[in-house]
Amino acid sequence: MKRSITIYLTSSIIFLSLTLTNAQSPVSKFGRLKLVGKQLSSECGKPVQLRGMSSHGIQWFKNCLTGPSLGILINDWNIDVLRMAMYVDEGGYLTDTTYFKNTINTYVNYCDKNGVYCIIDWHVLTPGDPNAHIKESKGFWNYMSAMHSAKKNVIYEICNEPNGVSWSTVKNYANTIIPIIRANDKEAIILVGTPNYSSDLDSPANDPITGANAYNVMYTYHFYAASHMSRLGGFSNNTNRIPIFVSEWGTSDFTGGGNIDLNGAQQWMDNFNGANAGGVKISWTNWNFSDAKETSAALATGSCANKDFTTLTPSGTKVKYWISNPAKSSVACIFPNGIEDDSHNQLFTNIYPNPFNDNFTVNLGPNFKDVLKVEVTDQEGKILETYNTNNVLPELHFGSKLSNGQYFVRIIRSNKVEIKSVVKLK
Repeated sequence: MKRSITIYLTSSIIFLSLTLTNAQSPVSKFGRLKLVGKQLSSECGKPVQLRGMSSHGIQWFKNCLTGPSLGILINDWNIDVLRMAMYVDEGGYLTDTTYFKNTINTYVNYCDKNGVYCIIDWHVLTPGDPNAHIKESKGFWNYMSAMHSAKKNVIYEICNEPNGVSWSTVKNYANTIIPIIRANDKEAIILVGTPNYSSDLDSPANDPITGANAYNVMYTYHFYAASHMSRLGGFSNNTNRIPIFVSEWGTSDFTGGGNIDLNGAQQWMDNFNGANAGGVKISWTNWNFSDAKETSAALATGSCANKDFTTLTPSGTKVKYWISNPAKSSVACIFPNGIEDDSHNQLFTNIYPNPFNDNFTVNLGPNFKDVLKVEVTDQEGKILETYNTNNVLPELHFGSKLSNGQYFVRIIRSNKVEIKSVVKLK
C-alpha cells in the first residue's frame, strides 16, 4: 500500500489528494479495461459494470468538482468512474484550450491517484456535427492520448451527442479520430457517440465500425427517464448487437428539468444489471453532479458555493443509492502483487450523530486494532484534530472544539484508508 499527499494546483482549482493504492480502488481490482464480445471486462477478462457520475459543464460548475467533492464521490458514494463533461463550444474548450487541457489533466491525475476510472468527454452538442471542429479535435485527442497512455483508468469519449447528422458522418469522424488515439494508446476503451443525441443504436448496429478501428470501441447511449421510457425495449434489443456504454442518463425529462421518474429509472437500472437481451452488464454515468437549478442535478441549489457536497436532491439521493445497490458483483483480478477483492463497498467505520451539535463518535468497527491514526480535517485538508493510536480504542470522540461547517474524518488503517464527511450544526 502506498500513501502520499499530493497537491494539484491548476486553473484556480486546488486538490488535496490522499493517494491510495490498495484493494479498495476499482482500478486496482479490475486493471486496464477491455471488451470481451459485447461486455466491458476487466484486465483478466471478467465482466465489469462501472457506475458513476458525470459532471455538468466544467466551464460553469468547476466549483462542484474539487478535492473535497471528489473525495466524497470516491469514498462516500463509492463511484467507479467519473465523467468529465468538457463542452467544445458554449464557453468551453475553444475559448481557452490550454486552460481546459490543464483542467482535464488535473481531474485525470486525481482519479488515477485514487484508483477511479475517468471518462474524458469531448462534449459535442451545439453544433451537433463532430466534424465542425475537426482540427481542434485531432489536436486534443493526440495530446490527451499521449499524455495519459500509461494510465489504466482513462476512457476516451470522442463525441458526446451528435445531432442533425447521419451515422455515416459520425462514423467517418470516428474513423479519423480513433487512429490518432491508437497511435499513442493501444488499449484504452474508446466511446463513440451515436446519432440523435446518442439515442440511435440501430444505425451503428446495422453498420458498425470495422477493422482495427473497432478494437475496444463501444457505442454510447443517452436517455432521460421522464421522457424516454418507450425506448427501453429497443435499447435492450441492441445490447445483443453492439457493445454499449450509457455515458449519460438522467432521472428527469430530456431538458434536465421537469419531473423526475424514479420508478421508470429503476426499470433502466434492472436492465443495466443484466436483464437485457444480451445478458450483459451495462456501465453508466448519471447526469449530473452539480448544483444546477435542474431536477437532474445531484446537489441542492447553491451547495457548491457553500462547499456543501452532502445535501442532495431527490435525484441525487436515489442515484447515490443505485451506485452501490445492488451490491457490485464484478470479479476482481488476481495480479502479481496479490489478490484484490470486491470489498470496497464494505464500510468499516460508523460515525454518529451526523450531523452533530456538540461532538461526534467514531466507531471503528470490529477491526479497530488495524487503525494507525484518525484525523479530522477541514475542507482544505488542514488537520484540526488527530489521534495517534498505540492502544487503540473501538470508539473515539471528536468535534467539541470545531465551529459550524463540514469536516472530513480520515481513518488510516494498516490496509486501507477511509474518508468520511461530518457536519457540525452549531
